[in-house]
Amino acid sequence: MTIFQQNPELRDSDFHERVRSNAQQVKFQRSPQGFKCSIGIDYCIMNFTRSENHIFSESPKLKLTYEPFGTRHFNQRAQIFMLNGSNEFENIGVLLYEPKNPFIQDKQLAKVQISNHCFYRKDSLNYYIVLEHLIEFWQLIPKGFERLDFYIDKNSREDLELFELWYANRIEKKGRPLNEPSMHHQDKTDNRRLTGLGIGKRSSRNKHLRVYDKTIENTDKPKAHITEYHKAIFGNERVYRTEFQLHDNWLKTLSVSDIKETDRNFWMAVIRQVNIQSIIEFANKNFYVFLTPSGEEINSLEGLNPLPYQLDHTYGGHDIERIGRRKKKNTLYSQKIHVKRVFRSYYEADNCENWAYCLSTLLNANEVLKEYFLMKVEYWLKDFIKEYENPHFNFEFLHLDIQEWTK
Repeated sequence: MTIFQQNPELRDSDFHERVRSNAQQVKFQRSPQGFKCSIGIDYCIMNFTRSENHIFSESPKLKLTYEPFGTRHFNQRAQIFMLNGSNEFENIGVLLYEPKNPFIQDKQLAKVQISNHCFYRKDSLNYYIVLEHLIEFWQLIPKGFERLDFYIDKNSREDLELFELWYANRIEKKGRPLNEPSMHHQDKTDNRRLTGLGIGKRSSRNKHLRVYDKTIENTDKPKAHITEYHKAIFGNERVYRTEFQLHDNWLKTLSVSDIKETDRNFWMAVIRQVNIQSIIEFANKNFYVFLTPSGEEINSLEGLNPLPYQLDHTYGGHDIERIGRRKKKNTLYSQKIHVKRVFRSYYEADNCENWAYCLSTLLNANEVLKEYFLMKVEYWLKDFIKEYENPHFNFEFLHLDIQEWTK
């Protein structure tokens, strides 16, 4: 909840000044007793491809309950139920398949989102076993993860204190500069006490960082399985969470030693508990590290020592590495951006024949791009007119040109 939702009478600048003022009084010090800590996965969507005419069948241990409507991008949406150790069918996730979006090129694409409780409850089916069973039973080929969220839970507020100090210009951020984070606070006892923030765009296809008071969130939006999990580890202490939301573009930069990327075990290795800490450290590199005025480096993840019983070593570990970001040349995404730029130039240059020829060449070479252009051209034109109304632009010529481009 933002400050405006809690205190409409307070201006944003007032809140920022309170945070700065409070941070001037803070000196970052690690607790000599250390802190309790646990790490894990909180959210997972995995992408698969399947053979043509493949049917998602059921078994005595696996049931599907289809919903009457699909989603914006998929025709079919079903709840997945699997028989657990108590001989009861447990809802372990959601299945999406049959893409209806014309811009999804893989028509055999399927997605599985694992239910949140599978990451926390020991009496539930383990997320790794669930995915392994679905891949084997349905003969799916993993294509990677659309999104994975990794968390670090502590009974220490030091991560938020770091950002308070950075916001007050007491310490510097190492690596790429940060935009001003979205900041939250709780107006119960101290207006200046920071309770959460987010860095980066949640819509980013790379990564997004959240640091927040998990106890507050779990009070406002209670989840019994998380409450029980925290109580078993931290007792009645407050819990603070650092959460890395990792998306497909970033996850594609991971490499696992001695496993080929085409092997299904590559992606399964990424989510093994024994490998989670390595991935968190990669996600944090130069993203969550600060420098004091004397040049001393402060890394919040230093000395991270998860509780032993939290890690599952039953699956063998592999060395996880990061490789250079791979850029695809001439992708459909880049072509979409390019065709809009060319159409903008056509508009600004008064139906210029040269730009018209460029558009004709682009669109006639790619049917998918042509469909995209026809879907978007009306909206683009409205945007261009809002920015700059060109009195010399001829809409009759545009109509004739579109007929030529899309014939």
